Amino acid sequence: DVKDNKDSYDLTAELPGLKKENISLTYDNNYLTIATKNEQSNDEKDEQGNYVRRERSQSSMSRSFYIDNIDEQKCTAEYKDGILTVHMPKAAEQPETGHTITINGVA
Repeated sequence: DVKDNKDSYDLTAELPGLKKENISLTYDNNYLTIATKNEQSNDEKDEQGNYVRRERSQSSMSRSFYIDNIDEQKCTAEYKDGILTVHMPKAAEQPETGHTITINGVA
């Protein structure tokens, strides 16, 4: 979810079961990207410690959002109880560029 608060944007993403170390958050060319990596291992042993079965699974996910006009240096993120919250203050309004150019010459 991305919410516009007039002076900032707030993004909330549910990422249950992931560790903070397995989440990557980047902002490049006006795109905020959340990437995750999840590794799971199921081990079952017999009484002698020999493996009867070992399983491993690995998954990854990436999601990008176009969000422009933010102050990249003031962005903050928090991950708690499976919820990633990103606060992105908007950049100061830039004055409009461009102006009319007078054309000189004989009419």
